[in-house]
Amino acid sequence: MRGSAGARVVNGFHANDLIASQAIGGVARASWSLDVTGRFATYRSEAWTTGASGTRGWQEAATKVNCSDSDSDSDADADVPA
Repeated sequence: MRGSAGARVVNGFHANDLIASQAIGGVARASWSLDVTGRFATYRSEAWTTGASGTRGWQEAATKVNCSDSDSDSDADADVPA
């Protein structure tokens, strides 16, 4: 996650020490969920912006779902946009 020089990034972690979230207050935030085997399952990023109504708030920037048809970590695992 990128911010301006000196920006404070706040990290959160899952119980297995994998990253769960990152945030730069009022700029951007991202979160990761895990599947039942403890691997990354989804990723979501949001940006703080002004909507069409003029109201400021979090706007989804990207969502990614990681799919696998097995318990392996092979390169055959697919990345599928949400």
